[in-house]
Amino acid sequence: MGVEKFGAKILSKHHETETSDLLFHIECLEKDIASLSTSSLAKEKEFEKTKTKLKDIESKLENAMHDKTKLEADKESAERELKRLHSQMALLERGISKQESSAASGDLTFRVGGEESNMESNGKSFDRGHGRKDETI
Repeated sequence: MGVEKFGAKILSKHHETETSDLLFHIECLEKDIASLSTSSLAKEKEFEKTKTKLKDIESKLENAMHDKTKLEADKESAERELKRLHSQMALLERGISKQESSAASGDLTFRVGGEESNMESNGKSFDRGHGRKDETI
């Protein structure tokens, strides 16, 4: 029976070694799982940060597009006002040109407070458009 005890001892020793190796392997796997869980959690947190940044960027883009639309409307309004002022300036220049040509011919016509007035070149009086002479110059 000495051989059997020796064989049993060897089997027991082999079984202990295998058990120890398996326990070590289990510990390594548990560490890997913990590491992967931590890594997965870190990646999830990073993903959430990225989603938040994306929402911020989308909000900024939306605000920028709104500002651009507003600025384009303001530009169009300013262009219309500029066109109106150019037209008004052209009318004034034509009026001045008419007055200059009338002055050269001796009869001045101009508007005062929305009423047309005529001034004779002899310097005696002027007509306010009511058919009567108001003052003598």
